[in-house]
Amino acid sequence: RELAKLEALNGPPPLELSRPMELEKLSRGRTLSITATEEEMAKLSERFNLAGISKFEASLAVAAGSVKRGLSLKGTLEAELRQVCVVSGEEFTAPLEAEFECTLIEGDETAVA
Repeated sequence: RELAKLEALNGPPPLELSRPMELEKLSRGRTLSITATEEEMAKLSERFNLAGISKFEASLAVAAGSVKRGLSLKGTLEAELRQVCVVSGEEFTAPLEAEFECTLIEGDETAVA
């Protein structure tokens, strides 16, 4: 709810990592690999208050969703995040591996993958 309030005041947050594609091509099914650029990783680091990101890769399968005009996304995310220890002030690397699954619906600007 807080995000919705902020968006009402400031507009939607910036898209630090975006790969626009034609909906028609994706609805037939496709596998994608995404690697963030240095600039994208810097913007994501700033947004999430990290010391840095040295790796950000995702693999996902895209297919027609169960909802009319929707797309089903399923994939994995691997990243190496650089954080600062609150006790020592020293920087350290934290690996991140996650699986995700979601459905995006055409015209639903609130959908987040």
